[in-house]
Amino acid sequence: MDESSEQTQRVFLALWPPAEVQDHAHAVARRFVRRGRLIPARNLHVTLAFLGERGAEDLCRLAAAVDGVRGAPCTLRLDRLGCWRRRGISWLAPEQVPGALSALHASLFGALTGAGFRLARRPFVPHMTVARHSVADRDPRFEPVDWQVAEMQLVRSDLQRLGAVYTRLRSWTLAGLEPAGSAR
Repeated sequence: MDESSEQTQRVFLALWPPAEVQDHAHAVARRFVRRGRLIPARNLHVTLAFLGERGAEDLCRLAAAVDGVRGAPCTLRLDRLGCWRRRGISWLAPEQVPGALSALHASLFGALTGAGFRLARRPFVPHMTVARHSVADRDPRFEPVDWQVAEMQLVRSDLQRLGAVYTRLRSWTLAGLEPAGSAR
């Protein structure tokens, strides 16, 4: 097949919270984001690695690399709301990043770069984007939400006029990161 005619998909690896965590995060955003475009609750997630446009061969290589990654489940407490004002992004994040999550990201980064994927080299700052083109209250007080992170997802992003539509393509459990089958 000619490379220029190959179908590509815009993909990333993410932690995808259950609906109750998404709903809680969305409620916090509704309460404390003063202006901007709220991200729909169903789209809230934490990105581990953005991979951009990828063809079928790259997706097979990516899956093989992730199959070799090991990680442990952890509790992620979303207890901070902040805003990167220059970028206009409001986010929820943990005050303290669990060591298991940092280790997972480092292992994933090593596996993907070892498999030939180019990833941005920047510190891992796990966060959940809750609004764009936004401004949020500074240091608001809200009930934190604990999220039992137990799997990682490969997600396709289809950009549309009203925002991104995400499709979860594959899951890996964090108890050794064995493939968990297709996404729900």
